[in-house]
Amino acid sequence: MKLKEQKNNLFLDSLQESEISFWVDSSGGPEKYSKNSFYGINPAYYIYGNLNEVNLVDCESGAITFDTVNCFDFLEEKLKEEKQNKDGIFIGYFSYDLSDFFFAYFDHCHSFENGNPFVETLCATSLLSNDSLQSNMTDIEYLKNVQKIKEEIKKGNVYQVNLTRKYIAELKELDELDLYLRLRQESPNPYGGYFKTPFLSILSSSPEEFIHVDKNRLIRTRPIKGTLQENEKNIDPKNQAENIMIVDLERNDLGKICEYGSVKAKNLLEIEKYKNLNHVVSTVEGKLKNDVNLRQIFEALFPGGSITGAPKIAAMKIINEIEPTKRGAYTGSFGYIKTTGEMKFNILIRTIFAEHRNGEEKNRPIVSFNVGGGIVADSDSEAELEETRLKASGIMKALGIEAC
Repeated sequence: MKLKEQKNNLFLDSLQESEISFWVDSSGGPEKYSKNSFYGINPAYYIYGNLNEVNLVDCESGAITFDTVNCFDFLEEKLKEEKQNKDGIFIGYFSYDLSDFFFAYFDHCHSFENGNPFVETLCATSLLSNDSLQSNMTDIEYLKNVQKIKEEIKKGNVYQVNLTRKYIAELKELDELDLYLRLRQESPNPYGGYFKTPFLSILSSSPEEFIHVDKNRLIRTRPIKGTLQENEKNIDPKNQAENIMIVDLERNDLGKICEYGSVKAKNLLEIEKYKNLNHVVSTVEGKLKNDVNLRQIFEALFPGGSITGAPKIAAMKIINEIEPTKRGAYTGSFGYIKTTGEMKFNILIRTIFAEHRNGEEKNRPIVSFNVGGGIVADSDSEAELEETRLKASGIMKALGIEAC
């Protein structure tokens, strides 16, 4: 075995052996955003719960502490407690509606000597235990829901709504890390990651940056609005309007927490190349006010405008009425907060979720994923449906449903 292969195997084994582990993985996409990869195992403690209920578990003793407190305030206090350790990092996720969250504290993490590791994997036959996926929405229902949204737009109730559908697959067996390696091979992206918790594993190949805060408290978001075939270079009016609409929304959200006059839209309507497709991406930046805390940042920005719509509150109401199941962690956010104050979070799209099951159900592993897109006044229903298929292709190939 070559030395490089030995290192890969040791690294992967450590992820699998630890009950809680992570791999922040920039595996592809635009090169300037694909240089952020590191991993961690065996945290000191972890916290989980919902918006106003927090459980803390000490990993060494197993002791559990419960508190009725805002999760962001609690996390901020833990950040202050760990501030002396410059290598400390909190890794975790918030669900779309903040109905649950999970963060683990690692007193250090491991970087890769030569950038991102090369891990070879192969897509084999289908992993499904039967020949079909179950969905919470048929194609016909999806097309009808697109029309419902367009009717709401025509009434003037909303300008854009992000409509998604969920797929559930029962697998013959589940090796979460192997499935993640398949996914990153078929859909390499700059904001991906593998995150294993006692309750849920997140296998993400997200192309979208939601929140980036640097040491100087400069904050950035990079909404994706517009998906093109990989050989397509022209942005049609529909995608242009959709993107600019969300840029305006994000500027407004950042304006709540940034210094006056500091919020700027940059690099509008850039076409970025990814494997199998192109995306239309814009960047919005600002300088955080000195007294803004973690809770205020997330209250101002969450959930992301690119996966809700505009106006945000009205769009979320329509989403709640039309989508037949709760989104859960999908279109929530996975990322990290360092004790130095830096943070980076993605939007949880192009992501597979594996819930950990007990008893007899443990022998029937189930994974889920969602796909969707923004609906505007001039959306073509069939084209929107086709766009969801394009977005799902990487996951379909990882599951062996489509040919690699």
